[in-house]
Amino acid sequence: MLGSADILMPVDNPTEHSMTHYTKLIEKLKEKLPNAQLHVLSAPPATEEAIKKEHSTFVEEDA
Repeated sequence: MLGSADILMPVDNPTEHSMTHYTKLIEKLKEKLPNAQLHVLSAPPATEEAIKKEHSTFVEEDA
């Protein structure tokens, strides 16, 4: 899975940030490999508690 931790990046809107970068990645792949089959899967769901816990760990590691 590509970039599953990106959703936890400490930016103003991590979802928008991730979607922008995934879109650019898919566009580049389609340009370079026009005959390739791409399979885009969703990230596994997480509870709000798990997201907060993971986010606080991610921020602490960056400090």
